[in-house]
Formats: sequence, C-alpha cells, structure tokens
Amino acid sequence: MSAVRLESERRQYSPEQNELWPRLNLSQQFSAGSLSQYGYTLTFIRRLKSNDNLIIMLSQNKVATINSEGEIDINSNITIRY
Repeated sequence: MSAVRLESERRQYSPEQNELWPRLNLSQQFSAGSLSQYGYTLTFIRRLKSNDNLIIMLSQNKVATINSEGEIDINSNITIRY
C-alpha cells in the first residue's frame, strides 16, 4: 500500500504538461528541465510571428520564458492573465 502512495507522490507533471513536452525542441527541453528543479512548471507555448515557439513557465507569481534556442529569461515582461 505504501508503494502505491509513494508512486502517486512522485508524479510531478499534469496531463497538459505531458502534451506540451513533445512540442519543445531539445534545447528547450533541457532548459525547461533545469527550471523545473527550481519549482517552475511548463504552462503553455506561445507561437511567435517568426514561427518560433516561446515557452512559458510559472512558479507561484514568477514567470520565466525559454526561446527557441533554449535561452532562459527569468525577468520576462510578459503579463499573464488569470
């Protein structure tokens, strides 16, 4: 019984995050994995006019973005509407 409880506690990704993950390129996956260690969660992907993806990750009231090259910006000026 405790093994089942332990397994459910180890789950960290919601189904929505699992659906978004394959849409990230390798650089973005690496950066997103790094940010997740600091409590950020993959929230959504914004398609830019240049056809690149901008990854949005949230941690409480903090926003981080990851561009198509995998560069992390933890001082993003993106406004999130809740």
